[in-house]
Parts: sequence; C-alpha cells; structure tokens
Amino acid sequence: MQCNIKKIGKILMKLLYYLSILGYYFFYPYFDIISEHHSNFFFIIFVIFPFFLCFLPLIFNRIFSIKKFRAYGYSFLMIIIFWIIAFLVGYSYHHYFEIFTYEKWNNSKYCDMRYHVVDSLEEKYSFIGMSKKEVYSILGNVKKQVCTYDYEDTNRICYATYEAIMRNDFYCFYLNEDGIVTKTDYQSVR
Repeated sequence: MQCNIKKIGKILMKLLYYLSILGYYFFYPYFDIISEHHSNFFFIIFVIFPFFLCFLPLIFNRIFSIKKFRAYGYSFLMIIIFWIIAFLVGYSYHHYFEIFTYEKWNNSKYCDMRYHVVDSLEEKYSFIGMSKKEVYSILGNVKKQVCTYDYEDTNRICYATYEAIMRNDFYCFYLNEDGIVTKTDYQSVR
C-alpha cells in the first residue's frame, strides 16, 4: 500500500512539475512587451530556462544528493517562484506601456513600443480639429525624427509606432489646407 502511495505521489509531482513549466506560457499577454523590448532576455527566459528547469530534479538528485521525491518538490517550488517573478515583471512592463506620456512617446528606445500607448493617447486627446502646432505640442515635432521612420508631407503627419525589418506601423494625422486635423488613422506598411 505504501509503495502505491509513493508511486502515485511521484506521478503527481512529475505531472505538476511539467504542467507548471507550461503554465506561465498562458500569461503571454504580459510577456509580449518584454519580448519586443528585450528579445535576448525573452529568448533566455522563455526558451532556454524552461529547458534547464526540466533537468532541475536530476541536478538536485545527483549533485546535491537529494531524494527524488524532495528533488521534484524543490524543483516545483523553484518553478512557481520563477513563474511569479516572470508574471510580475511582465505585468509591470505591460502596465507601464499602456499609459501615454510625452516622455515615452519621444524616447528613441521605445519607437517599436509606441503602439501600446495609442489607445491611451486617443482616450486622453481628441485630435480632430486640432492644429498642427497642437499635435506637435502633444507628440513632438516629427522633423526632430526621434524615431527613424517618423515623417511629414503636405497633408499628413505620421509617427512610427512599430519598427521592424519587414513591417512598419504608423499613427497618422490628416490635415486640411489650413493645417487642421480632419482624420487620424493607424496604418501598417509591409
């Protein structure tokens, strides 16, 4: 009877252990911001580290001479701690980038992150009817080219919101002859 309980316990520990490795992938919306801004960090944390975690019970068992049942328990605890830390970091990034500020918009490090704040920007300001000067006071002058792909032509001002090798997204303001915004548009160029 005691042998069956140990076998069931080991099976449950293995099941919980492998499920917990896969568990934090379900929180991807919080991790996508980290992956866009820190691609090397994302690769190490979400590709290499889970592979390492699969061998954690073996490391505890062989190197530290911990019994298998305890090794799985310690490994499971470490995975839960890792999961909580990764979730909190992802949530912090997500929360930081969902609120528009002039500083975030005009930071050259965040050019590929601007699209996260567009909803907050639109909630905060109604651009229809604003002058070109008012748009510049809120978002900055495109002629300074904080982001490489920001541009202006005769009847529109476009700010890059996402920059990638094969795709660029823009938040554009269409102006009439008097320089007043008549329409805003979000575009993707491939």
